[in-house]
Amino acid sequence: MNVRAPLLALALVPLTGPAATAAPPQFVGQLCGYRTTVVQKSVPPGSFGREGAYTGIVSFAGALYSDEAGLVAGDVSCVMKFDGVPRTVLEPVSVAVAGAGAARLSFHQRADTVVVMCTVVDFADATPTREICVHPGQAEFPSLFVKEAVWTVSRPVETAACAAIGALAPGSGEVEVTPEGDVYVGDEWTLDCLPYANPR
Repeated sequence: MNVRAPLLALALVPLTGPAATAAPPQFVGQLCGYRTTVVQKSVPPGSFGREGAYTGIVSFAGALYSDEAGLVAGDVSCVMKFDGVPRTVLEPVSVAVAGAGAARLSFHQRADTVVVMCTVVDFADATPTREICVHPGQAEFPSLFVKEAVWTVSRPVETAACAAIGALAPGSGEVEVTPEGDVYVGDEWTLDCLPYANPR
C-alpha cells in the first residue's frame, strides 16, 4: 500500500513470549491530510514564512483493522491543533469496515504558530481512542515525506483494507474511490492499493 498523502499504514509489530498480547486495532490507509491555497499572505513577497489565511480541503480514507477481529468499526475525525489548541476540521465519520470523508477547510496561521494535523480514531469497542498527529509538511497534498517513505503492513492486512476501501467506490463528493481501493481527492492521488499503478 503506497500512501501518497499524509498517510498511514501503521506497521504491525508481532509480539512474542508468554506475556505477549494482541496488538491494538490500527488505522490503515490515508490519514487526515489537506490541500490549501493562500487567500492572503501576511509576509513580504518572496518570504518563506507561512503566516497568512488559507483555504482548501481536508480528507481521509481508510479502514480499521484488528489482529483478532479483522476489520472493525469506529469513528474517524480530523483535528488540527494550533499551538496545542484543537479544532475539529472534519466531523466524525462512521467507519463500519472502511470509510472516507472530506470537508472544506479554512484557517489563519501566525508566523510562530505550531500546527499539527491529527487523525482521531474512536473505536466502537473498548479500545482507547487513538490520535495520530503529523506536522503540516507531512499532511499536505502532495507530501514528499510520504511519497519518499515506505510504510507497510502485512499483505493480508493490506489486501483486507484495500478491498474494504474499494467497496466504497465510486466515493462521494470530493473523494473518489476506485474498486481497487485507490483514492483521489480532487486531482490528487492520495492512496495507492495493489497493483500499485495509477489507472489514469
